[in-house]
Amino acid sequence: AMSGWLAGRIRAAVRDGRIAAARAQVLAAGSSSGVEDASFWQGWTEKVIKTLLHAAAWSNTGIDDLWRWSQSAVAARSALAVLQDLDGRDTGSGERVEPGWADTLAQVVEGDDKFRGNVWAGVGKSLAGLDLYSVRRRFDPRPGENFDPTAFLAGRGTIYLLAEADDPASRLLQCLVADFTRTAKDLADHSPRSRLDPPLTLVLDEIAN
Repeated sequence: AMSGWLAGRIRAAVRDGRIAAARAQVLAAGSSSGVEDASFWQGWTEKVIKTLLHAAAWSNTGIDDLWRWSQSAVAARSALAVLQDLDGRDTGSGERVEPGWADTLAQVVEGDDKFRGNVWAGVGKSLAGLDLYSVRRRFDPRPGENFDPTAFLAGRGTIYLLAEADDPASRLLQCLVADFTRTAKDLADHSPRSRLDPPLTLVLDEIAN
């Protein structure tokens, strides 16, 4: 069921621009290491990824489409079309596509070749964990198999996450850790004395590696 976390959260949670931005920050971390003006390019990588996640959520596309968009700016024109069509519109569900995010993505997709190429190098690296078809299938659950961090935390379970060194898919696991942390904080905020009981323990050995 945990394999359904990413696809399920793409289709739901990242309709919330705040969550899309937070997830993009984790995915893009270190994507421009060793490059001149790394912080500038990483910033743009984050901007693009958050728009792709947001577009995927609003178009109800699968993980394959998200990966395809990450491969080139030409492919991402489909994501741009989704955001442009819904930009700032009230969908009737109380939710709204983030205003201006279509313009952000358009700056890159329709920008000059050098700028677009530099940004997309970071985008591709950030989502390289989805390059393998077999990995994408693990993150594309059948209906009813989505992983719910809130329910998992309420059940007081234990989860173990393992990744090999330099495994591109480790970024996806880092997103899961970040999602657990955010969910736990939200639950604590709405709990007596603003604390989880029992508390959440995170043992993150070598998480930075």
